[in-house]
Formats: sequence, C-alpha cells, structure tokens
Amino acid sequence: MTTRPRTVFFRPVLLLLLVPVALSLAPGIASARAPGSVSASATIGGADIAHSSTVHPIHLYPRRATKVRLVVSNRTSSPVTIQSVDISGQVVGLSFFSFDTSVYLSVPARSTARLSFVLDLSSLSGQATGLIPGSLKLSDGNGHVVASQAMVTDVHGSLVSV
Repeated sequence: MTTRPRTVFFRPVLLLLLVPVALSLAPGIASARAPGSVSASATIGGADIAHSSTVHPIHLYPRRATKVRLVVSNRTSSPVTIQSVDISGQVVGLSFFSFDTSVYLSVPARSTARLSFVLDLSSLSGQATGLIPGSLKLSDGNGHVVASQAMVTDVHGSLVSV
C-alpha cells in the first residue's frame, strides 16, 4: 500500500493560509502620481493591475502568452529611460516568481510613453498555485526603480510545488 507524503498537500494549504496575511501586510506600492514624479500604469493579460484584488486578481497562466501594456508618465523636468520591467510575486519574504524583461522606453520630460510586449510565463508551470501578492517595477539603466505598482496575482501553476 502506497501513501502520498503529507508535505505535498501541506505546502499548498500553508501557502493559502499565508497569502491573506501577506496581502494584509504588503505595503501599497501604488505608483506615485504627484507632480515631479514618474508613474506607471499597466495591464497584464488585459486586466488593470491597479484594480487587482483578492476578488479580482491578475490571472497568470503558464501555458499562455501574456500581453503586458505599460503607460509611463514622466512629470519630471528630465527624460527617463526604462530599461527593465520586473513582474514578481512574494509571500512572507519568499520569492515565488520573477520575470525580469529588458526593454527600452525613453520618456521625455513632462510626457507619457507606451510600451507593449508579450511575457512568456511557461516557467510558472512548476510554481505554486493560488493568490500571491506581487508587484511591477520599472528600472532605469542603473537598476534604480523609477516606478512601481502593487498587484494581486492568481497563479495557475502546480499544486505539488514547494
């Protein structure tokens, strides 16, 4: 008679228990909209990340090409160049997924620019499944985060992941 190890079922349950705690502790990284700042809005798979929540999360599927659309507003007096977009999810300090994409988006001073690209989420097939708090971060060529936005994701990964 064979039995399944308890840890296979325990880890997803533990993740489901930790996610509400992590979501309540996650600081609102909402992008700044103040004068003299850089802000970003984005949709992932057609869903606006600013309006994501535990009821309306951003769905991430490992076997689907997912379109990301960015709108970056530069309210500063200097041009800004975005060279990296990082979409990641963490629970209680543990990184569950991270997609860092090299881009080139030059945003002149006091202007708005748009960028669209397709994100390959195939590596999520071995990741956890369920609600995971995440973020989108835009970085310049020196690795400095110039804008960020918090979001709630629903990862459709693997029930047997760590």
